[in-house]
Amino acid sequence: LTAGMRGQMVELSKNQPAPQLVPAVDLLAQSARSALPLMARSAGEPAATVATSTTAATPSSTPAADAAKPVTGSERPALTESIAASVAKQAVAAPVIEGMVWLRPRATAPAGDTLSRLYSAADAAGRRATVGSLDYTLFSAGAPFSAANVIAGGESIASFRLGGASATLVNTEGKVLEGVQVGAGSLKLDFTRQLFSTSLALSSALLGQTDLTASGAITAAGYFFAVSDNLFLAGAVNGNAKEAGYLFEKRVDPGIVRGITLWGR
Repeated sequence: LTAGMRGQMVELSKNQPAPQLVPAVDLLAQSARSALPLMARSAGEPAATVATSTTAATPSSTPAADAAKPVTGSERPALTESIAASVAKQAVAAPVIEGMVWLRPRATAPAGDTLSRLYSAADAAGRRATVGSLDYTLFSAGAPFSAANVIAGGESIASFRLGGASATLVNTEGKVLEGVQVGAGSLKLDFTRQLFSTSLALSSALLGQTDLTASGAITAAGYFFAVSDNLFLAGAVNGNAKEAGYLFEKRVDPGIVRGITLWGR
C-alpha cells in the first residue's frame, strides 16, 4: 500500500492464492456488530456453539465450498469488550521515543506545538545536537549513527511509525495563524541505497486538508534531507536506528506550515 491508495486495503484470505486490493472497511467495528447477536445469546447455549472460523476444515470440505458457504452466527468469533479494547489500543498506540527530543530556546511554544521542550541542561545532557533551525534543535542520545554498523547488523531498510508531531501555520511574514493537526504518517529509510521517503497528513481550519510527501538522500552518518520549490525537510536517525526525527517547512496557499516530528519502531 502507498499513501495514494486512500480508501483501500489489502485483503489476504486462505481461499485466495494472492492478496487482493479491496475497498477499506472498519473491520473492528464490523466484527463487533457481527458478534453482538452471538454474545447476547451465548449465555444460554453450550460453550461449544461459540466457535470461531479458524477451526480446521473437514476432509470433505474444499476451499471453493468454504468460500461459497454462508457464515453463520456460531462461526463468527465472539469479540468481547476487553479484546476489542486491546486490539484498538495496539492499533493506535504510538511508539515511545526516549533517545531523541526537540528542544527550543524560547519559553513559549508556537501555536500547535505540544512536542518540543524548553531547552535545559538536564534534557541536553548525554545527547548531541543533530539538525535544527532558529526555533528547534533535535538532540539524540547514544553513539552517533553509522550506516555500516546497522547494515552489518542485518538491517538495510527500516520502517518507522509516527511517535509525535507538532505543526504551525504562519503567513509569509512569519506571523502565527493557527496550529495544524498532523495525522497519519510514514517514514522509510533505506540505508543500503541511502534513500528515504516520508508522508504526513496535515489539516487545519484555514489550510483544509493536504499531504506532505518527500523523498531524498540519507547520509552514512544518518542525516537526511529533501529540498524542492515548496518544501524543505531535514532529519536525523539515532545510533541504533530505532528512532528518528525531522523538521519541515511546506509552502501552502495561506502561507507556510512549519513542523517537527519524532518516529520510532
